[in-house]
Amino acid sequence: MVTKLRAKLGGKLRTSLRTKLGANLGAVAHTIMRRVKEERGIALLATMLAIAMMTIIVIDFTSSSAMGYLSAANHANDIRAEYLARSGINMGLALIAQDTRTQMAAQQNNAQGLNGSGQVDSFASVWALPFPPIPVNGGRVQLSVVDEARKFNINKLINYVPGQQGMFGQPTPLGQSTPIGVATPVASPVPGQVNPGGTNIPGVGQPGQINQNAVMQLTRLVMLLGISPEIIPPIIDWLDPDSIETQGGAEADYYMRLMPPYEPRNGPMPTLGDLRLIRGIDDATFTKLRNYLTVQPETAININTAPPEVIACLSDSLANNPRTVEQIVDARNIRPFTNTNDVVNLLGGAAAQGTTQDSLTKDLTVRTTYFSITGMGWYAGARRLVFATFRRNGDGTGTLSSWQEE
Repeated sequence: MVTKLRAKLGGKLRTSLRTKLGANLGAVAHTIMRRVKEERGIALLATMLAIAMMTIIVIDFTSSSAMGYLSAANHANDIRAEYLARSGINMGLALIAQDTRTQMAAQQNNAQGLNGSGQVDSFASVWALPFPPIPVNGGRVQLSVVDEARKFNINKLINYVPGQQGMFGQPTPLGQSTPIGVATPVASPVPGQVNPGGTNIPGVGQPGQINQNAVMQLTRLVMLLGISPEIIPPIIDWLDPDSIETQGGAEADYYMRLMPPYEPRNGPMPTLGDLRLIRGIDDATFTKLRNYLTVQPETAININTAPPEVIACLSDSLANNPRTVEQIVDARNIRPFTNTNDVVNLLGGAAAQGTTQDSLTKDLTVRTTYFSITGMGWYAGARRLVFATFRRNGDGTGTLSSWQEE
C-alpha cells in the first residue's frame, strides 16, 4: 500500500516537474529567440543608417565638386568677359586717335586752302558712330563713346583756385584755334578780366565765390528736366569752401546728424556720385541728371553734340524759345558747326532778342577734350562693364581720368 502510494506521488511529482521545467525552458527559449531577433533588427537598422549616411556623404561630395567646378568655370568666364570689356576701352581709344588724325589732316587742308572742316567733334565723328557688337572667340564685345563737352559742368557753380579741379583754362579768342587736346593757359582769377577777343572769361572771379551765371544755367536745366530747383542751394553748399549755409541749402550741421554721418565735400566733385549724398537728391533725381552733368574740366558746351536741354539752359532766350533750339539741332544734323559764330549767324533775330554773340560764344565750343568710354564684354552668360574717362592729348593718345568696373 505504501509502495503504491509512493509510486503514485513520485509519478505526479515527476510529471509536474517535467511540465514546469518544460514551460520554463520554453519561456527561456522564447526569450532568447526574441532577443536574437531584436539584435538582428538593431543590426539591420544600424546597417541601413550607415548606408544612408554614406549615401548622403557621397551626394554632398559630388554636389560640392560640381559646385566647385561651376564656380571655377563662372570665374573663368567673368575674367574673359572682363578682358573683353577692357578691349572695348582700347577700341574706343583707337577710334578717338583715328578721329584726331582725321582732324589734323583737315587742319592741314585748311592751312593749304583745300576743302576741310577743321577741328570739329560732332555726331559725324568716327568715335560717335554706332558700333555694333563684335564676336570674339566665343564671346562678344561692344563699346560706346560719349564726349563730356555735351554736358553741363556742375563744378562751374563755384570759382576755384587755379590748378584746383574745376578751374577752367582761358577760352581761345574768337577766330583762333588750339591744337586738339592741348589745354589753354589758365587765367589768373582777376574779377572782370577780359581776353583779347573781348569776351569775359567764364568762371573767373574771386576764389570760392559763386558763379551766378552758371547757377542760372543749372537752374534752367533742372527745370527743363522736370526737377525742382530747390536742389540748387544744397549743391552750392556742397561745392563751396565755407560752412555758411545758403538759404535752402545744407552744410555740415545737417549731414553730421545723418546715420551714418558724413561731411560735405566743400570743394569740386571728383565724380557725379557725390550727387547721391546731397540733400534733396534721391535716386530718381540722380537718374535724370546723370546724363546731363559732368565733372570733367571742359571749358564750354559742344554745340554739335549737346542735348537740346543743355543748349536751352545757356540763356533765357533759348529756354523760352524751343523753336530756336530746334533750329540749332536741325542745322547741326545737316552740317556740323565749324565755328561758334555760325550759331549766332543762324539765330539771326533771336540773337538780337537776348542771345548775344558775347553771351553765347563764351559758353559754346565745337571741340571736345574729355571722352567717356563704356566697354561691355559677354562670355558664356557672364557680363562685365568697364567705364573709363580719358583726356585726349594733341597726338591722339589718351590720359586716364577715371576708371570703374562692374
